[in-house]
Amino acid sequence: MASGKGTLLKNLGEYVAERHDAAAWRGIVDSLPPDDRAVLDGLLLVGGWYPVGIWNRAVAAYLQRYAAQSIDQEMTAIDSVDERLEVRESVTKYLSSNHPEWRIQGLSLTHFSEDADYFIAADVMDGSTPKIVQLRAWFFVKDNGETYWKIALMDS
Repeated sequence: MASGKGTLLKNLGEYVAERHDAAAWRGIVDSLPPDDRAVLDGLLLVGGWYPVGIWNRAVAAYLQRYAAQSIDQEMTAIDSVDERLEVRESVTKYLSSNHPEWRIQGLSLTHFSEDADYFIAADVMDGSTPKIVQLRAWFFVKDNGETYWKIALMDS
């Protein structure tokens, strides 16, 4: 059985709620089979693995109800939001583990290439001193096909 990360499900819910409202996402969840609803209503771990069919059925329900654009345009919009949320999550993890003394106040992402590269400005508190650090994130594919976001500080 094919699996997808919990982040796909979480980000889809956030996309629908942001683009429409929380009631729209609730309606989609309620339209799904009981097993799917149980997963989406339960403790959803973004790093966990779930049957990809849940995501497929939720996307299909969304597209059937709300696709104002062409399906291709709507899927591109969903993918774009998913990517930005994934970058934010990766940058937050990077900063938290490499600079635990910094408290993140905000992140600003700028997409700067077709290759899914981002510049990030992070507002952080270093003790009681506010500062802005610049980072770069880029999508990396290992030889075995595994993918992840590489993050690097551009200055310190």
